[in-house]
Amino acid sequence: MAEKPAESNGNIFRCATFNILAPCYNRLRGWWSAWESSKPNLYMRRSQSIIDMLKEQPHLDAICLQEFWFNHDVEDLFESKLGDKYRILKLKRQGYKMDGLAILLHRSASLLGVQSFNFDDYGNRVALLLHIALPDQDKQVILATTHISYCHNILDEYVRMSQVKKVVSGIDKFLKQKELHSIPVILTGDFNSPETNPVYQFVKGSGFASSYKVVNGREAGVTHKDHRGRELSVDYIFYRNSGSCAISPKSSIMLPQQYNDQVWPEEFTISDHRMIMTEFDMGKSE
Repeated sequence: MAEKPAESNGNIFRCATFNILAPCYNRLRGWWSAWESSKPNLYMRRSQSIIDMLKEQPHLDAICLQEFWFNHDVEDLFESKLGDKYRILKLKRQGYKMDGLAILLHRSASLLGVQSFNFDDYGNRVALLLHIALPDQDKQVILATTHISYCHNILDEYVRMSQVKKVVSGIDKFLKQKELHSIPVILTGDFNSPETNPVYQFVKGSGFASSYKVVNGREAGVTHKDHRGRELSVDYIFYRNSGSCAISPKSSIMLPQQYNDQVWPEEFTISDHRMIMTEFDMGKSE
């Protein structure tokens, strides 16, 4: 089992990605067939458990959350419990959807820019990008997160490819507009795609590598148990280097760390996804 990382030393960037299962999508088991969003005592308790898990980590520079629920009780809870340590940037999905993305950025880092992407499709999906300077101001990184649609049918495969192409092209356009020619990019999220899927392969073909696979020699076996009971690997922290500035993943683990990554731990109930954390060395190449 890998050791937990120590406090950041200024040359390290630690980020995590975690789909926290919005209560509006969490159907409760039992004869009543209710959604968790109708039970404040349940969703507030689970939200607190998620926050406790985040706070247990020794140091995270950024935490990318998917299915963040835009409910005032939950938003206020995250702000009251984590707002002193993190700047919380959020992006709600379009239309009638009540969930979206949130990036918790450690207040020791500087926020140089923010860009949101609306995919304008029936999935109402979005992506959120941050331009970040680390505490010593000498190193910068682009951090983006997204949540690609689940594949219910053959049409969804076309929509999903359109979504991931918009993410990558949006990142490239931002870099070009800001003249950021030598800055690394970290792309995280729930891609709803195993390694063999075209969505994953497109990200890989766009110059990105999966940090978990680079460190461990393979992808995690199971990061998600879906509504059909299937155990899948769909959550990733990708990275891409550019020009003379190169980052490299030194460790990449799935949390909680006491469970292995080959089967879904039934005792883990705070989400239907597990969190992935990667520690990057932000050093420059010659």
